[in-house]
Amino acid sequence: MNYIRFCIFSLLIAVTACTKPAETNTVILAEVGEERLTAEDARKQIPAIVLQSDSASAIQTYRDEWIRRQIILQEAERLNFINRPGMEEKLRRMREEFILQQVQDYIIAEFEDDLTVSEQEARDYYQQHKDRFVLDERYVRYRHLIASTNAEAESAKRELMRGTDWETVAKKYSRFADLKIRESERFWPISIAGGDINMLNRYLKIIGPSEISPTYRTSGEYHFV
Repeated sequence: MNYIRFCIFSLLIAVTACTKPAETNTVILAEVGEERLTAEDARKQIPAIVLQSDSASAIQTYRDEWIRRQIILQEAERLNFINRPGMEEKLRRMREEFILQQVQDYIIAEFEDDLTVSEQEARDYYQQHKDRFVLDERYVRYRHLIASTNAEAESAKRELMRGTDWETVAKKYSRFADLKIRESERFWPISIAGGDINMLNRYLKIIGPSEISPTYRTSGEYHFV
């Protein structure tokens, strides 16, 4: 634990505060190693509705999160984490799943007006090609909420159990709400469901439909599925 703290502290000394380089109009919010976060980049990533409500707080929150992520990523690179057993295969599968989803979304968006398939046509196609619908593993669709505090995680659970719809709860309590809502709309192989948080993957393998997992704390955030 002391070693990890030392590594993080060593990286933190490379973090700089908000600066404005000479001879340019670029405002740099933070630097970690060779990576820079500009005010323009931050504004592009923050939802417009959040910026409108409190732009200063939104930018500060995004900056802090960006610094934390960069520190972890740079430490992972220093430890050669990507070459750990099983990591390359997991990344390959996640990359393939992402590409497949993006291509499917593109095709649907481009040809949506021409895609008219009746329920009977779909049933007939399935009956004729059943062998193509055999999966190598179970696929699941799940919802993943990331709260900043345990109190917010518990409040989100209570609202879900009372029947509040998922999108409303996610936008109210979850970090990266838009991303989490998009991710909840697709199916994932059970082997990579839950992302890089192994505990969430374990929960997803044992909980049933409509059940909510215990809250899991990691890196100062509170997760449940």
